[in-house]
Amino acid sequence: MKFRAGLRNPRPFMRRGPNVDPISDDSRKGWNTSGNVLTMLVALILVLAGFAANPAQAVTRTYPIHTNIVSTTFWVGEVFNANASDGSQICSTYDAQWALSHTGVIKGVAPSSAAGCPGSPWGGCDGVDNRGTTYATFTCSTEVRSATTDYFPTRQTKPLQNPFYLTLPYDDLNDPIGFANRCTNIPWANDPGYAGHCTDQGFSYMKNRWVAITGPNGRTCYGQIEDAGPSSGTLYHDAAYVFGSTDARPANTRYSGDPTQGAGMDVSPALNGCLGYAELDGDTDHVAWHFVDDPDVPAGPWTDVVTASQVIITAPTAPAAPTGVRATAGNASATVSWTAPANGGSPITSYAVIPHAGATTLAPVTVSGNPPATSTTVTGLTNGTAYTFTVTVTNAIGTSPASAASAPVTPTAAATAPAAPAGVSATAGNASATVSWTAPGNGGSAITSYTVTPSSGGTALAPVTVSGNPPATTATVTGLTNGTAYTFTVTATNAIGTSPASAASAPVTPVAAATAPAAPTGVRATAGDASATVSWTAPNNGGSPIISYAVTPHAGTTTLTPVTVTGNPPATTASVTGLTNGTAYT
Repeated sequence: MKFRAGLRNPRPFMRRGPNVDPISDDSRKGWNTSGNVLTMLVALILVLAGFAANPAQAVTRTYPIHTNIVSTTFWVGEVFNANASDGSQICSTYDAQWALSHTGVIKGVAPSSAAGCPGSPWGGCDGVDNRGTTYATFTCSTEVRSATTDYFPTRQTKPLQNPFYLTLPYDDLNDPIGFANRCTNIPWANDPGYAGHCTDQGFSYMKNRWVAITGPNGRTCYGQIEDAGPSSGTLYHDAAYVFGSTDARPANTRYSGDPTQGAGMDVSPALNGCLGYAELDGDTDHVAWHFVDDPDVPAGPWTDVVTASQVIITAPTAPAAPTGVRATAGNASATVSWTAPANGGSPITSYAVIPHAGATTLAPVTVSGNPPATSTTVTGLTNGTAYTFTVTVTNAIGTSPASAASAPVTPTAAATAPAAPAGVSATAGNASATVSWTAPGNGGSAITSYTVTPSSGGTALAPVTVSGNPPATTATVTGLTNGTAYTFTVTATNAIGTSPASAASAPVTPVAAATAPAAPTGVRATAGDASATVSWTAPNNGGSPIISYAVTPHAGTTTLTPVTVTGNPPATTASVTGLTNGTAYT
């Protein structure tokens, strides 16, 4: 299973600084966990020399340990649900270009209509890239990491940022409560390099902070915070869990296979491997963790590439063009609707709906509100004239390009109820009748049903409704009484109303279904010379004319060849020949 990590870029971004990681290049030597003295010395020198990812390099303190916390796995480039606002890992709450910043790879830009990370570059993958060529087809799945490669990705180039990254459910940048209280909740908020940024929306106290994690394998590995989560709804400011000293459980109750608590941390594939998680994409691994200051981070594979860039956000722009413009014709009017685009980082203040009749552009209709609606009715149109519609959207920065035009629609006079059906006819059955009719004019609105009403002797009986799209123009009415005459009328219904009743059908009388005849009676035989003359009384014909009789001779227990008597009607007497004199026959 895959699990959602943090808050995925819930608000628009503004660029606050260059997308540069001053120590995310190949000048840092690799840390080989198999034991290479030279690389160990180089890494140790870098740590002692102050490779710090954070401004407060010289401060150290003791932080509370959080024990038995459920941890799940996430990764840069993952698209858990491209249609969910927090379902795409091509951006993070701290970096609108996280996939690009981490990998240096860009294959395209998420469409402005995307719910998650609109406008963010996609294609970077800290895992297994399926080489998809469009935003809709690209996937980036988890990759198993091992100590032989220092838990670095094997199917991608060396990352530009630390592959040992994680999330905790405190977003000090985009969660309003987390932002408002961050200088009260975060222990290092007043340390050198952090102090004075409490109201700076382009600065994060959480991004790049180090965390020590002890995993299922008993090993302690280190990682940097690069997103917020796991959480949902309004729980991205869980200060009691993240900064508390009582070993509190996370406020989040989701994404966990442990029924006693929700997940409290997401880790990268590198940390998944380093900590010895039982599952690659599981929800049952438990860890202990605590914050750690830069000087206290030991050398290890997590210091091969260290992320030092601060918040990366993009500047507000005019909105993108609306999409999905649709129009429905009315009487001298049309109702137009559309899908709101990405707002460019500034709230949408109005839409302009522009009618077009051929090459002629008519006066636009302005839709305002907070937020403005995404539909409106354009009036004053001419019935019988085809119109298309485009829509633009405006925010404080400017106005979008026009949308693609809607399909043409032609206003018409208001629809009415249908006319009465015609040509109603009926065919009698056994306690039933099959009724058919001709569909009438629909009054400008599709017919949705017919109602067939039987009448007997001036009394209207229970009607039968025929539905469908479109409804059939025939129906079988059951439950009638054989031997009773019936007539039938039909009405038609559309969205506007119901038609008058049709003229009545000619009367029909249901009868019982025909059966095989009853057995003949009064069978008599008169002997002759090697023959016998047989006669009988005709039986009830079962409702269908008798077409033949079969006279069958029997000599003792032997049945002889029958004699067939046909005719219209067939006779009720026959001479059976070829008999043996002296033998008794029945």
